[in-house]
Amino acid sequence: DLHTAYRRQRQMCIRDSYLIFGHSQAGKGHMGGALVQQIKGAGGRVSGPHAFPARDPGLFAEIKKIEKKDYTHAILFLGGNTPNKDYQGAKESIITYVIDTLEVPKEHILVVLPPVNLDNEYSKSRIPLNQRAEGIFNSLGVNVLPQVIGNASDFSKDGYHIESVSYTHLRAHATDSY
Repeated sequence: DLHTAYRRQRQMCIRDSYLIFGHSQAGKGHMGGALVQQIKGAGGRVSGPHAFPARDPGLFAEIKKIEKKDYTHAILFLGGNTPNKDYQGAKESIITYVIDTLEVPKEHILVVLPPVNLDNEYSKSRIPLNQRAEGIFNSLGVNVLPQVIGNASDFSKDGYHIESVSYTHLRAHATDSY
């Protein structure tokens, strides 16, 4: 029955505790903020968004400041922002920290790569960077949201940040195990 299924999903969300962390897209006015609203609206608990204007090595230093709580899921905004640098070691360290120290199950980690604005040349240059980053995260066994791609109308005035995305839309692209 549909009502029972909805109630079961709602109960699951109430027990879920999400960490939202990463580069600037994780911020309140961007994708991370929209996720916080959606998760809280479904009865879930959220730590964050914790957003920093940093590349992956700087983000590793920041995530070590996050206190261990009862996180059941982590949505990590990482990867692909720096031409010609993959920062594989930092990516591996962040994922290892989330799994080993924050104790988030690997199958409950979702990495969101920087979105691509097809009307912006710099943003388009992220495509091969994001592909390499996706390969690194896949080799670590974590879920990666399929590349978010749009046009100028989907982005803020700076051409790099998406101002809002529905959590439902993001979940529709995540794997079933997430």
